[in-house]
Amino acid sequence: MKFINITLEDDRKKIENKVDREMSKIIKSLGYEVDKKSLEFKTLRKRVIELKLLRFSHKKDFVSGKQTDLNKFLQECDSKFRLGISNDGVVDKKNAFARNTHLQPVIENYVPEPIEPYIVETKDEVNEKVETILISKLIDEYIKTAERQKDLR
Repeated sequence: MKFINITLEDDRKKIENKVDREMSKIIKSLGYEVDKKSLEFKTLRKRVIELKLLRFSHKKDFVSGKQTDLNKFLQECDSKFRLGISNDGVVDKKNAFARNTHLQPVIENYVPEPIEPYIVETKDEVNEKVETILISKLIDEYIKTAERQKDLR
């Protein structure tokens, strides 16, 4: 029984570390500092893992053909995470869904092409221009140098 507990604990730590890395990247990209020991971070990690488990369960049901209604996933998320989405499809007074909203499946790892051109950050360093010499001039210099050094050994 001890062996099983140790294995489960190792697996839990691996999953938490993976989720921590993913969340840290996202949080840092939004310009916030990451404190992995804070209560907020640990709570967020727990919620993200719960959401991943729920999503995995629905994916498994969808692939096996048991469940094809994506709205059931939304309803479970609403009840588990208290999102405020009522049974009739209304989120709250500020944000309302249509009553017959049909959810489309999400394609993982899909990144849409940006509308605006990419913004490239430039460094403040001044690039020094390197003077280059044409190959034809180098060949001429090499031939002249080789002719001058023919007699030298």
